[in-house]
Amino acid sequence: MNGFWKTLTQMRQPETTPEASVAFKPLRIVGRGICCAVGHTAPAATAAINARMNHFRETDFLAEGQEPIVGAALHEVDIWGAARWRDMLQRVLGECLAPRQPLPPEAAPLIVVLAPEAGRPGAGAHWLPEALDDAQVALGLRCHADSTVLPLGKAGLAAALRRVSQHLQQARSDSAFGIVVAVDSFLSAPVINHYLAAERIKTADNSDGFIPGEGAAAIVLTRHTDPHARGVWIEGVGEAVEQAHWGSDRPNRAQALVQAMRQAAAQAGCKVADQAFQISGMTGESAYFKEATLAIGRALEHRVEQFPHELLARSVGEIGAANGVLTLAWLADAMTRRAGPGERGLLHLANDDGLRSALIVRYREAS
Repeated sequence: MNGFWKTLTQMRQPETTPEASVAFKPLRIVGRGICCAVGHTAPAATAAINARMNHFRETDFLAEGQEPIVGAALHEVDIWGAARWRDMLQRVLGECLAPRQPLPPEAAPLIVVLAPEAGRPGAGAHWLPEALDDAQVALGLRCHADSTVLPLGKAGLAAALRRVSQHLQQARSDSAFGIVVAVDSFLSAPVINHYLAAERIKTADNSDGFIPGEGAAAIVLTRHTDPHARGVWIEGVGEAVEQAHWGSDRPNRAQALVQAMRQAAAQAGCKVADQAFQISGMTGESAYFKEATLAIGRALEHRVEQFPHELLARSVGEIGAANGVLTLAWLADAMTRRAGPGERGLLHLANDDGLRSALIVRYREAS
């Protein structure tokens, strides 16, 4: 096993002080990979999401009364357990790096892996070091020694992007790049049993729940501006910790999500109200919709006529840590199209453990 990945078995808890010591600098998305229920490649998944398709099917998991649970599983992938996660991880890394192959010998990108929140049922990521070693060998990839795993769930996306931004600011080469990759699955017995007991999975008797899914996504990031290429940039990130998190008896006034949104907009040098759309990691539970609605109402600097809300979960289900990265991989294509959601957007994400994050994304034409 490659030495530096061994340190990844020491998983850290979410940071309680998310402020970064080095200012975030904008990042351009220059590569992407997607593997989910509606497509095993980025083009296939993007086309299905654009068409608002899904692959929700009955699974072998049963709810009360022997009712099959509907899920969003990968289509015709007959490997299970850790091997299934490894396969998703290698697919998306291979796809996002394909345009750059063969990699020059000196290339050593920083890879930041977003994993499920530490302590979440079924979230053990002990297989990741070996899986990443396998991916390096298969792809002819040599990772930077600071590559790491963040067990922070979907809302850990801001922290992952800050890591890449800081690394690229210190890099000596204009060709340096970083990768954020995420993989997750809610389709395992421990996860299903836990969320069924908590009455959070959508069933015939519970409409206020989510559809469990699985997936992986990866994006390649650079700070280098190409005057001949259009692209989607991440221009600001923000995060905060909500004390009134899931399961808390405190009233949720969306304070952390508002703080994250305003922080991201301030970094991007714009207003929340300047954005053409919002997109989130919500998956169908009313508590998170109420929080997001309250947060938007408080974060907007002035009234706007329309602020459409995009949800990828309508196609892919609940995919946990992979949600935010997959959203960015989709936006990297969608925001370049006339029929896309718009040229400026707000992405916001929320974890059960209270972590909240927000991003400002913008499409830039070739200069």
